[in-house]
Amino acid sequence: MQKDHNDMSDFTYLLLPQLPTLPQELVDLIDRNADPLDHNISQVCIRVLDDWNGQYGSALRNVGRYDEPFQSEFVKWFKENIASTFLNTRVTYTHGGNWADDPFSKVISTGAHCDITRDYVLAYAVDTGGDDAELVFWKEDDHDVYRERGVMMSSTRSLQKIDSVKVPAGSWYLINSRVLHSTENLSRKRITVQASFDTQLPPEILNKISQ
Repeated sequence: MQKDHNDMSDFTYLLLPQLPTLPQELVDLIDRNADPLDHNISQVCIRVLDDWNGQYGSALRNVGRYDEPFQSEFVKWFKENIASTFLNTRVTYTHGGNWADDPFSKVISTGAHCDITRDYVLAYAVDTGGDDAELVFWKEDDHDVYRERGVMMSSTRSLQKIDSVKVPAGSWYLINSRVLHSTENLSRKRITVQASFDTQLPPEILNKISQ
C-alpha cells in the first residue's frame, strides 16, 4: 500500500532513496553494543501477546535512547539536510529473538500497535535486525485502517496483514504510525535512527517526497 508520493493522505510507508545517506562518521557514533534495557528515555511497556500467529509470550520491545555525542551531532545534521522542525529524534533499539523478557517465549514480534505520541516517523535503518526482519502493517476486522494513537493488539486472530517491507540497511523510510504496525522475525537487535512528527509533515519533507 505504498502510495504515490504526492498523496500523503493514504499510505502505510514510503521508501525515500532521494534523502541523503547518513554520513558514516555519524553512524560510527552509535553504540551498537548498547543493551536495549539500559535506556534513558522512559519506562518501556512490557506486553504479553496472547496468540501471535500461534505463539504466546512477551513481545519484543522498542527502546529509544538519547546518547551523546550522537544525539547532538545528528540533530545538527538533520536540521541542515532533512528538516528543521520535528518533535524529537532518537536511536531506537528493538530486541532480537534472544532479547525477549521471557526466555521461553518464541514470539519474535513487537505486536501490532499505533504509536502513542506521533502520527509519522522518519527512520533510517542502521541494522535491519536480520535477513528475515520486516515491518508489517495490519488492519483489524471491522475497523478503519487509520486508527487513533496508542491502539495495541495482543493477537493476530482479528488482524489482516495489508502490507510489509524489508527495509535495506542504509535506507530512509517514512511510516504512517496511525496504521497498526509491528516488527517481525528479528534475529538480532534492530537499530534505527528516528525523527518523530506530530499530525503534519513539514514542508521540507513533503518537498523531498515529491522529488
